[in-house]
Amino acid sequence: MPDAGPEQEAITTSVLLALAGVRSGQAACVLGPAGLLHRAVTAGTGRALAAAGPAEVVIAPTRPDLLVAVSLLHPGGRLVALAADEPAARRTAVRHGLVLQHLMPVDGRVAWSAVAPLRPGRDSAN
Repeated sequence: MPDAGPEQEAITTSVLLALAGVRSGQAACVLGPAGLLHRAVTAGTGRALAAAGPAEVVIAPTRPDLLVAVSLLHPGGRLVALAADEPAARRTAVRHGLVLQHLMPVDGRVAWSAVAPLRPGRDSAN
């Protein structure tokens, strides 16, 4: 989350964490230079961040990381990202075949979460 002051970084991190809903033991990945977010997700999962996919939760706070994020996402997994506005979040989710779940305004942008659909006959809903 470049160019954010410490207070705004903490607020944005809190919103992204709420949307991510990380749980103990989940495989999670945070892309980009977001030190506070990395530490918070590591604490929430109780394990090291996944260096490569598939991950159950992938957080991509910057737009350039979206393609990588989608490629790391486990079917049924959750992607959390930031977009310029609500229409951009919706377009991005649709473009990548994700099911948009939540939108939350933060710092003049929109934080959003979406789920990668399960592939019938190949993935289980465990």
